[in-house]
Amino acid sequence: MKRKLSLSTIISIWTGVAGLISIGICLLARVMLLGDKPDVSRLFDHDSLHIILTVLIMYGICLFGMRRFIIKPLSTLYIHLYEVAKGHPQRLDLDSSIKELDLIEDSVNTMVHVMKTRDSQ
Repeated sequence: MKRKLSLSTIISIWTGVAGLISIGICLLARVMLLGDKPDVSRLFDHDSLHIILTVLIMYGICLFGMRRFIIKPLSTLYIHLYEVAKGHPQRLDLDSSIKELDLIEDSVNTMVHVMKTRDSQ
């Protein structure tokens, strides 16, 4: 059976890989700028640490944004649909700024409305 990972884990892994690649590319460019015989002690000097810190900050910002604007609304949607499937139809309020999630929210609310009108008949 195929192992399944959460969306949060997948995003964390891939943004981490992208961050490590970015650090590697920046350090490689730094080696090339140092000349034919680079001094390894100069590779991790003040400027290189700024590069690494900048990439780590970018990683944190991306991860925060993805969790706040994608993962949290999707988790709320999942929990809400699970409750609807158990027979507790309630309106969904995602409070999302993503157009596609708003369309899903409207669809779920329409479905809940139809379920409630069918139940009342």
